[in-house]
Order: sequence, then structure tokens, then C-alpha cells
Amino acid sequence: MKKKVIFAALALLALLSVSCKKETGYLPEMQVVDPDLRWNVKTDYSVLSPYVSRSSMYSRLNNEAMTELMPNNDYGMLLPYAGSYVVTEYNRIQIQKYGLVSVKGVAVTDPVYDSVNMGELYIGSPKRFPVYLLGMDQPNSENSYYTIRLHAVCALDGSWVTPLEYMNVSFSETVMTMVRDYGNYDIDVFDLKGNLLYNVSEFGWVKDLGPYSAYSISSSCDTEGYVVVEMKDGTSGYLHLPTGILKKTEFYHGSQFANGLAAVAIPDSRSLTEKYLWGYINTEFELVIDCQYDWANSFINGYALVREMSEASEVQQLINTHGDVLMSVKDATITILDDGKGFMVVEHLNWEPKYYSIDLAEINAYSKYGIVNDVYQMGNGWFVGDCYENAPFEQAHSDRQMGAFLGKLLFNENAEYLYPGISAISAVVGDYVVYSKVLKSLTGSQADGFPYYQQVWGMGVMTLEGKDLIPAKEEVFIEIAVYADSIYTFIQNETPSGSFFAPMSSFDSCYRLIDAYGNVLSSGEGRMAYNEEAQLYSVISQDTHKYLDISGKTVISIPLMSYMLD
Repeated sequence: MKKKVIFAALALLALLSVSCKKETGYLPEMQVVDPDLRWNVKTDYSVLSPYVSRSSMYSRLNNEAMTELMPNNDYGMLLPYAGSYVVTEYNRIQIQKYGLVSVKGVAVTDPVYDSVNMGELYIGSPKRFPVYLLGMDQPNSENSYYTIRLHAVCALDGSWVTPLEYMNVSFSETVMTMVRDYGNYDIDVFDLKGNLLYNVSEFGWVKDLGPYSAYSISSSCDTEGYVVVEMKDGTSGYLHLPTGILKKTEFYHGSQFANGLAAVAIPDSRSLTEKYLWGYINTEFELVIDCQYDWANSFINGYALVREMSEASEVQQLINTHGDVLMSVKDATITILDDGKGFMVVEHLNWEPKYYSIDLAEINAYSKYGIVNDVYQMGNGWFVGDCYENAPFEQAHSDRQMGAFLGKLLFNENAEYLYPGISAISAVVGDYVVYSKVLKSLTGSQADGFPYYQQVWGMGVMTLEGKDLIPAKEEVFIEIAVYADSIYTFIQNETPSGSFFAPMSSFDSCYRLIDAYGNVLSSGEGRMAYNEEAQLYSVISQDTHKYLDISGKTVISIPLMSYMLD
């Protein structure tokens, strides 16, 4: 019996070695060696059949090892694919290696990269760039326990690629800054087409920079071509990233340009302590709004917040690019909304937010349905709040007295929609609303005798008018994908373990792709995400990574290798 078990184990190991060879396609030919004679077991390799993946729809650029991306103008758009993963605790799938495959289904690299991400710039909200940031871990000569991740950048179509030798990469609206060595200012600056413009260390003005300016150059997000750096004397300089020209100024604590203006400061000669007064310069470095504020923020969509202090209170003002005061509040905070379509004011005494439209009209106090409270911004001009009945006159002791809860109110300057029974709204895209509601409440007793109460939530999709398109279901997460700017589809990922917010797939995950009429276009095992640039749907399951088109048809399918954590 013991020999039979050993024979089966060795046969399984031999099968796995053949499987791996077939699956990766670039491992060297394996020499069949005699088995360990201590066990006196021989294996008949002729009876072992090659591993055949359950689903495979792709080809290779060549049969050799493809350990790096070779630039070529004929690839077409490239897509990242998962090549291997580990199974972590709780049965989670964690991707370990990535490769690149063309939209035609031709793999142009093996799964050799530790990360493949779209380039992104964060100014208020993320902005994606048509490039891939490639990462590969390298041995650390100073500490063998850790690795160093080096980066390269390539075009989405693989027509160009930078060297894989940079420890940090950041993106701006005009260039990419790629760092080899901060201490020596060894920073390459590329345009967004992969052309090397210059290396920062080449310029003589480097010797005049302050100690942390290398980090400013490599991490700041320029909005109008300039990045602000600190000089050795404490003043601010403005580096024009596309050209490498540095403009030194007499101002301090400069901020980035936005809407053609940058906040700067000068020492306050009236103060006995270190204090500054703030104003704004234009891109000609001329002072166009005098330094008169105790603090000044950058402009957002033509508006900026400034502050003046007095011995008794703090006054915050909202100004435009001409310096005109549009709103002034005392002992309160003004916030410019991310989409630039309104403002929020929070009083320091009660912390209750009030919202104002772009023309400074309050938009959240009352609706035709009742009083609105706990308002928050959804984006694209939409707001969500809790709607309550107006209290009977005899009960009201203030003009904000609230009665019974009516439901969630979705509103903007032109429309209001009341949704009874809805607990939360997570997205509004086009005419569709992603919502959550309580499906059931559970009560009982714990092991220690104490009672417990639990609400089971579900997520669904409805129209603005409240008609259910995808009924709410527990343990699902729904995203709206917009195809070609006009076709709406809905991705429903379900994970029975309840951890569908995790950025990893799970063996028990399943997905559904649903069109705007409620028809299921595709469903199966794995976790789905929408690739907006390729307008394809990515699905990673325990054995394949595949891409689907708008009809739900699989166009690329690549088998995955897996292994267990020790």
C-alpha cells in the first residue's frame, strides 16, 4: 500500500511538471532523470498526457521566452493579463504576475511583471493617462529580505517603452518624471509620447535648490506646465517641466498654478512673529491679487477660499479669479465641491452642512416632499439627503423641526426624486441609480445570552423614476459601465463570503453582465471589471483570465498558474 501511495505522488508531480511546461510556453526542455532509487519506483512517462487548459483563446508572439516588452507599432492596444496567483487565507486569489496581450489575443510578454497599472494623475479626482506603468521586483543588494520595485512606462499600444530602471514615476498633464536617484537629482523627464526631454541633473540651477526639491519635482502634479520648488534661501521657484526652465521669484510658500493663478506669500512686516500674507500671481509671475490674506488656497473651477483672522474670530471668504468676494462666513468652513458645481458651508457650532448652487442659492433646506437633512454630494450636480415630513405646527419649535422619515431624496437644481425604503445611493450615471436597501433584519441571542440585531443589506439598480431594473440582492456589488459613451451595462459581482469590496477575487465569486433592459449578457465564475480604454470586460477566475466584448462573448482567454502559500 505504501508503494502505491508513493507511486501516485510521483506520478502527480510528473503531471504537474508537464502541465507547467505546457501552460507557460517558455520553460526550458526538461530532462527526464531516473527516479530516486531509494524508493525503488519507476515512472512510465509515456502514459502521461499533456495538460490542456479548460479555456484557452490566445496565441504567442513567438515561442521563445518573452521577458520584456519589445516596442512595436503593429501590436494594437495591449491589455494586462494575470499569469499566476497565490491562494491566500480565506480562499482569496491574489495576483502575483502579469503579462501583456494585444486586443487581437497575441501575448507579447510572458507574465513577468509584478504590477501593470494605468498612469494616473490626481487633481481633485483621478485622471487616467494612455500609458501603462510596469513594475518588476529586483533583489535588494543592501537587504536580501526585501526587494526593490523598478518601473518602466509604455504606450498602451506598445509602440514605445522606457528602460525598466526607475524607482519612482509620477505623471503630470504634460510630462512624466522618472527617478533613478533623488540625492543626485538623477530624474529623467519624458513627454507623454515616450520621448526623453532632459535629465534634471544637467542644469546648473540644481545647486540653488532646497534639500527636498527633488521630491517636489518627482511628486508634484503640475496643472499648467509648472511645478513649484523651494530654493535654498526659502523662496519659491517655478520649474517649467516641458522645457526645464526655472523661474526664481521673491515669494514664499508658493502653490501650484490653477486657473492661471498660484497662491504665494510674503513676510508680514507688521508682525513681530514669523507671519505671512497671501495673494496670487499669474503665469507671467506678476502679482494680480495683492498679498492681504492670512491664508489662501488654490483655485478650483474659478473659485478659491481665503481666510482672514481677527482676535475674536475667523472669517473665511470665497473669491473669484478677480479677487471679488462672493461669500463670507464667520466661524464656519466653506468647501468647494469636487465637481465645481456648488459649495458646502459647515458652521462650527452645529456642524450641520448647508449646500449652495453655483449661483450661491441654498439648495438643501426644503423640498416639495419635506425637510432634507444629512445631504452629501454625488457628483455631476446631484445630491442625496434624508427627507422627513414637516412636523405639525403645534409640535414645531423651530423652522427645522422634522417629522417622520420619508426616504432618500436625490436632487439637483432642476429635479427631485424621493425613494421610500431606500437606505443609501452609491452612484448616479445617466438615468440609472445604484442603491442599497435593508432586505431583512435578524434578531436572536448570542452564546453568552446577550441579544443581537443584524441588518442584511442588498444592492440593486433602478431608473431615476424608481423603477427596479436589477432588484436588490444581498452579498453583491454593482458597477455601471458606459460603453462608447452611450450604452449602459451593469456589472454584478457576487461573493458569498461578503467581502466583495476586497481588491482580490475569490474562488466562490461569480459575476453577471446585464444590459439596460435587464437582460443577462454573460455570467459565470470569477470577478468582472470594465476596461474603459479597450471597451472590454475583464474576468479573472481560478483558472483563467478572459476578456469579453459588449455582447458578452469571450474574445481572449488565458490560463492561469496557481500555487499555495507556504
